[in-house]
Amino acid sequence: MLIEQYLDRLAAERVEWEVLCQQAYSPEEKQVVVEKIRDLLAVMRSQREWLQAGLKSVKEKEQGL
Repeated sequence: MLIEQYLDRLAAERVEWEVLCQQAYSPEEKQVVVEKIRDLLAVMRSQREWLQAGLKSVKEKEQGL
């Protein structure tokens, strides 16, 4: 399903940021990466909620047909 592929891609991006965080040398670099991970997670949460609401709506419409 397209939604699952999208969520998988977001999860993969999160892993990439975690690897970058481990490779960062200075505390400042690590802080920048941590902030980017937090931003990405916030986006993932909001998009997941939006996608789940849309999926629920589609399922309800299918059941109503």
